[in-house]
Amino acid sequence: MHILTEKCISSTLLYRFMRCLLFHAKHFHTEVVGLAKRPKGITPEKVNKQIEDAIDAIVVFVTVEKGDNAEKCSSVCVKDVSNFTEEVGVSTVVLCPFAHLSHALADSKTALETLDQIDLKLREAQLKVHRVHFGSDKSLLLDIYGHGENVRFREY
Repeated sequence: MHILTEKCISSTLLYRFMRCLLFHAKHFHTEVVGLAKRPKGITPEKVNKQIEDAIDAIVVFVTVEKGDNAEKCSSVCVKDVSNFTEEVGVSTVVLCPFAHLSHALADSKTALETLDQIDLKLREAQLKVHRVHFGSDKSLLLDIYGHGENVRFREY
């Protein structure tokens, strides 16, 4: 059971949390098809890799919200993801920015800083990380396992 142990947000946004949707995936595939024009003010990062593909991985869709604390939220998120990888016996993680879990999004700079923190900490935990492009429209294939612990939703 997930228990929120740390406050990861500023006191001005009492009900906003970084949100993550985690899947144990048989196969994940995504391809950048264009740069996003929404939400207003988005600043896409440079496209270094057009396609990401992973087999037997934990896929983490991450939504960073206004007021999220990158250091605290990333630390708690990485603990959850690491626990999930251990439970299902995988060492590959796909980190996928996903603006669709909130309507109170952080600005691009804050979101990227948070994603960078998560990425770094996952690598420090000796996990293989696939980083999906931030700020693009993408095609997506997600084939998830059917076991009882294959999907998790978290707020940090």
